Order: sequence, then structure tokens, then C-alpha cells
Amino acid sequence: MLFCHVERSRRRSRNILQARHSEYNALKCEIFRLVQQIRIAVVMSVFMPLAFLSSCSPPDDAGMESNGYDISIAYLKSLYSGHPVDITADYRVRGYVVSTDRYGNFYKSVVVADSTAGIEIKVDMENIFRDLRFGDEVYLHCNGLTLGAYSGLIQLGAASSGGYETGYIGGDILTAYIQVTGQSPEAPQGSTISIPELSPRWLSCLVRIEDVQFVEEERGLLWCEPDADTDRHIIDRSGNTLTVRTSRYAEFASWLLPQGRGYIEGILSFFNGEYQLKLSDPRMHDMNGERF
Repeated sequence: MLFCHVERSRRRSRNILQARHSEYNALKCEIFRLVQQIRIAVVMSVFMPLAFLSSCSPPDDAGMESNGYDISIAYLKSLYSGHPVDITADYRVRGYVVSTDRYGNFYKSVVVADSTAGIEIKVDMENIFRDLRFGDEVYLHCNGLTLGAYSGLIQLGAASSGGYETGYIGGDILTAYIQVTGQSPEAPQGSTISIPELSPRWLSCLVRIEDVQFVEEERGLLWCEPDADTDRHIIDRSGNTLTVRTSRYAEFASWLLPQGRGYIEGILSFFNGEYQLKLSDPRMHDMNGERF
């Protein structure tokens, strides 16, 4: 009897140990799975935002489809077909602020871009930069807004008014349409293109033009004349030129133009059939090299 009792105790102990061993292995597997998920989440959180910062331009066939109500800016702009479009679907766009009114060259507008395109948003508010900073990650909630165009440039705003295809979003309701979700890990960088590569796909994008200088006729002039918005012109080695547009209200309007050769970054715009580059930050250039 004693032997049987001891044997039963041994078997019970083995069963308990085996059960605990199985639980331990299952716990190890679960911990391993959670660690892998955390690693993936960390990697995605670091590298996914960078895709928004590297360029406004995807391959020609990318970015044009919507994923339910989350859409790209390229898809949003594709909805415009030559007349104002009132948005009634709960479309949402994720992007980054690439231009504000901080230095006065943009007035009552903010430019948001993702990896597919950029778009200018009209806001009836001054000092927008206090609420929307360069590099802020935002969601655009498009339901209730209107797509339109001004002189060939597609814009997003309130319902059309005053003969224009879009009106200004009221500053008191701005947060209902633009939600700040964070700050980009790195400052947005302009996509490097040449003057001959300018096309509608780059409009309202932050672009960088390299190896250029202001034309000889404009050496020694100011960025802007004191009484009117002013066009200046950069030129590349092949003689291609691009208009650089500066508002008379810009903080740097009275500065002398750079005298040398180098690069310049700004938002590509369009007016009266002509591409224009508009600086949102006067520090976005380095043109101290020897002229060609």
C-alpha cells in the first residue's frame, strides 16, 4: 500500500511538472510574439513617416487610389475636373505642413503634402504658423470643404464665394478640418528637380532647384520692390529660367538677392500659365558659389 501511494505521488508530481513546463513554453512563445510585434511597430513608426518627407512625387501610377475613406492628396486632387467640387464623403488625408505664413510670403494659406502630392489650403486667419508649424503631421478632414482652382492651381477651402472657386475656411473652425497629430521626425526636405522637369505633379510641393543663379540683369536688386509683389528669375547652365515670386509683405522682401550660384528651395506654384517658385522660409537657399 505504501509503495502504491508513493508511486501515485510521483506520477502526480511528474504531471504537475509537465503541465508547468508546457505553460512555461507557451508563455515564452507569447512573450516572443509580443516582442516581435513591438519591434515591427517601432520600425514602422520610424520609417513610415520618412516616406512622407522624402518626396512629393510617387511613380506615375501610385497614390491615385483611396483606401476606404483614407485617401492620398493625389487622389483628392484628381477629383477636381474643371469646376468646384463640394466634398460630401468622410475623406481623410494624412500629410505634413510644408509651408505656412511664418515669413509673410504666403497669406492666409497653408500647404500640406504627402508622398504623392501637395495642396494649398485657404484659411481666413493670420499667423497660422502659431497653430500649424512647418513639419507638423496633420490629418485633413475633407467632408464639408470644396476643391477648386485659381489660375490653374488646385486649392482646398470653404464653399466658393465672391467669384472664386473656393473660399476661406474660418479660423474659428479650422481645427474641425485640420488636426495636428505630431511633429515629423525630420524637417521636410525639398525634392530635387531641374527646371525642365517642372510639371503639374510638382505643384504645391516643396522642391529644390540646384546649380542655379539669379539672372545677370537682377544682380544687386532686392527680393521684392517696396510697392508691389515682384518676380525675379533664376537660370541654370542651359539657359532655362524659373520665376521666383516674392510678396511685398515678406519679411525678406527688402533683402538683397543672393549674388552667387547654388540651390534654392520653395513651394512650386502656378499663375497665368507660368510656374513660380515661392519661398516659405528665406533660409532655404545657399547661393554663394562662383557664378557660371
